[in-house]
Amino acid sequence: MPHTVSEIDTISLPYLGTANGLAPATTIGMLNSAMPQVYSMGMWKGLTVEIQVDCSTRHIVLPKEYESILLLLLNDERIPINATSFEYQTGGPGLVNPGSGTMYGIIDEGIVPLMRAVPTGGIEQLIFTVPSVSAGFSSGDTATITYTDSENEDGYAQVVLPLHNITGTIASASSANSGESTLLVLTATVAGFVAGMGIDIASTSGDTEYEGTTWRVESVTTALGVTNLQINKEWSDTLTGTISSPATLIPENTIASVESISYASLPGRTLIKDSDGRIYGILTDTDGVAAYRRYKVPQVPESTTETWIGQLLVKRRWIPVASSTDFVWLDSIAAISNAMLAVNYRNNGDAQRADYHWSEVKRCLEMELAQTRGGVKYRLQVQPWLGGPVRGLYG
Repeated sequence: MPHTVSEIDTISLPYLGTANGLAPATTIGMLNSAMPQVYSMGMWKGLTVEIQVDCSTRHIVLPKEYESILLLLLNDERIPINATSFEYQTGGPGLVNPGSGTMYGIIDEGIVPLMRAVPTGGIEQLIFTVPSVSAGFSSGDTATITYTDSENEDGYAQVVLPLHNITGTIASASSANSGESTLLVLTATVAGFVAGMGIDIASTSGDTEYEGTTWRVESVTTALGVTNLQINKEWSDTLTGTISSPATLIPENTIASVESISYASLPGRTLIKDSDGRIYGILTDTDGVAAYRRYKVPQVPESTTETWIGQLLVKRRWIPVASSTDFVWLDSIAAISNAMLAVNYRNNGDAQRADYHWSEVKRCLEMELAQTRGGVKYRLQVQPWLGGPVRGLYG
């Protein structure tokens, strides 16, 4: 059975460091130092679990609590798991796409910044929404997106996108770039607008051509005490009205690939969508970087309307504990105690004793695993007529 931090707290005192010492002096600090290494040592009791996911997007994205997929059933059919290099191997299949990918397994794509691949035609907009917080974004909430424009030959572009709503009043509009663009002149200096962001316009002068579309801001300048915004709308007539910013990134052409998305000060669970409603990311609150363990599922046809269900055996990853009610998914108190001692000796420069206690951790967990398995016998199933490798428990 897993233990809460408060349960471990009752036995941890002899294994903690001192207040001003080199080893963590609290149970939470000690667990966050010791458990990542323990979790990485093996498939211990409590660290493997079955989950079910929807594969209809042609990708499997593991929730942050899980490290990797060990085994997979796709619509109740056993599917092998291939390495990231599978499509690149000499004599291999090359790029595995729907239609040609039915005979292949899923492909590990590693840690990536998006929950799904960028479509062939690119992404026209990335829209950030926070459905769980009624007040929405506030000042200081930002997302930094590094991406390649589909026609940009100069490398990556980067936009630090303010997510809170920025408003302004339009005093007038005039022709820019020989009429190919519109220059909006605001009534005052308004901070926060950046090139690459999207804005919405509500006209008060009857010119409806500017309404109903989110326009890309091409450039931002300040002159004579007011802010000027150049947008990618062909100029039609002078204009008055108001503008707002809907937390939208609009590239000059389309987004061909995304290198990274980092974010700061988010108020809650934030979705990243495109203009068609497809979800590319789910960000947690506070600060962080978008990172997802993603697998390509070429068995699923593009734009499928059918349901594809994956039954997965997955390995848990260590999630740093922060409160007394958080869980440590290990049963062996002996292993946990030895891990704390190993960190204590390691941090105080005694590598030999630290190595001894790490070996004790592994021994305790192996004994526990043997007890848990009981009479289960794992058998190798050899099927030479398939021409494939001999696979073991996790292959």
